[in-house]
Amino acid sequence: MSVWGEELRLIVPDAPLEVIDSQTPRLRKGIEPLNILYRQEPRGSITLSMGVVSFAEQSQTPLRVIPSADVALYQSKAKGGDLVTLALL
Repeated sequence: MSVWGEELRLIVPDAPLEVIDSQTPRLRKGIEPLNILYRQEPRGSITLSMGVVSFAEQSQTPLRVIPSADVALYQSKAKGGDLVTLALL
């Protein structure tokens, strides 16, 4: 069984980071039991690495927020993946 890793940049306009941080583990764990088929063959489980940023608390423009979410995402991947990293602006 193989493990696939997916990337997700989560940009939430109106939620405080502590709310996002408390909910993202549910999202990450929620995809673990999915049975993925590719060309009719089972491919194993999926892991999810996320970079998270919030407009609400950090009052930034999209041009600044998106790169920050990317940095946080790649920090999650660099630490082995299947993690959530909050972006600090």
